[in-house]
Amino acid sequence: YNPITGDLYSATTGQGAFRNGKRISASSTTVLQDCILATGWPYDRSEYTRVFRMLSCFAQRCQEVRITGSASLNICYVAGGSIDGYWEWDLHPWDMAGGAVIALEAGCRLSTLEGTPFPVLGHEIVVSNGYIHEEMLDVTGGIHRL
Repeated sequence: YNPITGDLYSATTGQGAFRNGKRISASSTTVLQDCILATGWPYDRSEYTRVFRMLSCFAQRCQEVRITGSASLNICYVAGGSIDGYWEWDLHPWDMAGGAVIALEAGCRLSTLEGTPFPVLGHEIVVSNGYIHEEMLDVTGGIHRL
């Protein structure tokens, strides 16, 4: 739920994803350079160097990178097609679990930063419309290992 806009996102496995009762789906943008992405700031400030590296790489490859401050809402924004991809680490399962169901039901692709299957009890996520996922992993996987 986004209290500022009043938008309520919901999903049930196998029954689709919804915003305010209307079915949603991920965007159909196929090229990273045409995409709007989002990420977040880790609480551990020693991670900022890695965040800045990723921001710099993505900023050169996409239209824009936004930081909204809510992992769960960013995942829902990808599910609803208002942004095309999102990545972040140093999260908790409660930051991602609800949004992950909504994203999967909206046709999104989810993984770790390295591209392995998304673990609901993990601490990182890359979620995309599916079309740009490999391009996102080229950046997140390479820089995350540094």
